[in-house]
Amino acid sequence: MSYTAIAKITSDESITMGDISTLQPNGDRYLVKPVNVVHRTSSDLVLPIDETTTGWFAARILAVGNGHRLEVPDPAVVTYRVSPSEDTLESTVERPQATVPMFFSKGDVVLIDRLAGRPVTVQGVEYRIVNQVDVLAKIGTA
Repeated sequence: MSYTAIAKITSDESITMGDISTLQPNGDRYLVKPVNVVHRTSSDLVLPIDETTTGWFAARILAVGNGHRLEVPDPAVVTYRVSPSEDTLESTVERPQATVPMFFSKGDVVLIDRLAGRPVTVQGVEYRIVNQVDVLAKIGTA
């Protein structure tokens, strides 16, 4: 498996961003690109919707994280082992983990709280990395 770097550190310690398609969000995060939303009136007048007045913005999901990992509190698996060289008893505790799945998929258009996420600018285009809990709804067919 080969990986393509999206950032290159130059000799003066500055970082140059490359292709956004190689950026993979971590955990329960989405990489989104804001899209313009308009309202079309009955007389075919097109009005842009401003995120500062609505409290949300629309965005298309470009990449999806692998989900949030949770430790399941019970049951814990305890393993005991007697050390042959020493007369001691060793124990290890293993807790099972579960992954909370991501609700939305790549390509979905969603509504996001306008203050959510971290802006990321690559080659003059602004993207955001947002947590799953900041996604308000999905726009489109059910």
